[in-house]
Amino acid sequence: MEKFKQPEITDMELVLRWIGHIEEPCEDGKGNNVRNVYLREAKTILKTRKFENPYAKVMLENVVKKYEK
Repeated sequence: MEKFKQPEITDMELVLRWIGHIEEPCEDGKGNNVRNVYLREAKTILKTRKFENPYAKVMLENVVKKYEK
C-alpha cells in the first residue's frame, strides 16, 4: 500500500497560520485564551525549522516578541 505524503507547506503559509492563532487565540473551557501554547510552539518552530524565506521568519519573530511577557 502506498503511503500518502503530505504536501510541503511553505514558510509563509506556516507563519501566517501561527500568527493567526497567536493574535486571535482560542479559549479553554473557562474562557482563558491559550496564546501561551501557541507562543511556545512558535518558538520551537523558530528554533528547529530551516527557513528558506527569511521574511517569514522575521514576521513570526516579531509577533512572538509582541506577545511575550
